[in-house]
Amino acid sequence: MGRLDRHKGADILLAAYLDAVRDFPHFDARLLMIGRDCFCKAYNRSFTEYWNEKIPSALKELVKFLGPVQHAELAAYYQHAALCVFPSRWEVFGIVCLEAMFCGCPVIVSKDTGLEEILGPDLSEFAVDMSDSKKRCAELKKRIIAVRDVRREKGGLGARFKKRAEEILSAGASGLVDLVENQTPWERPGGLPTPGLVLKKNIEMASALNGAMREMIKALATSADPRKAAAHASDMTLSSRLRRKAKRILSRRPVRPA
Repeated sequence: MGRLDRHKGADILLAAYLDAVRDFPHFDARLLMIGRDCFCKAYNRSFTEYWNEKIPSALKELVKFLGPVQHAELAAYYQHAALCVFPSRWEVFGIVCLEAMFCGCPVIVSKDTGLEEILGPDLSEFAVDMSDSKKRCAELKKRIIAVRDVRREKGGLGARFKKRAEEILSAGASGLVDLVENQTPWERPGGLPTPGLVLKKNIEMASALNGAMREMIKALATSADPRKAAAHASDMTLSSRLRRKAKRILSRRPVRPA
């Protein structure tokens, strides 16, 4: 999931997958790549144009480039996937990774990125070092095979990822409310007035991010089980609460130092 460019590491995943298929004849997992095609300088052509020539004809039915899909359709892909791999070379955060985890899909991510922080200490074994170009393909291939085998033997692996995603979403929502309700435009240390523009942008960002998170939860819950959609409906009021609070805060006049 994600645009097909060097940053997202889609080439790393493809190389590891083709390696796994070659080394393990019975490895018949399908690889679906969802995201916008991008022009790659290193290839002097688009990502899919380059890799379509590299994929053996015998594997054309197993490797699919689906392009962008509607966000509402993503839940179905997450829920049916045995594994999602996010081998980004760098990443501050990973909304798509969080979505996959919330749907109960195990993930493998790049070590030493914001993606690893999403996993937390309890799932740290699913972070792979992608910095060494000579070792990362073998390591990623090994992890993919291992997750596939664990999923076949046990059904509870996805529940660990879902629990972690729920913890992050809950903490994020609480933190955003705290940001808006407790940050005031009166004064910063040293007696300097807090710039209203900075405060406004912080509130706008908090409100937008929180709204996006809640919309994501609602969409995923509706797709997974329509009966549970009503249970999440009350959460949707949080974004409007943030906007109302922001309006009240911004209407106040800052107290300037005497």
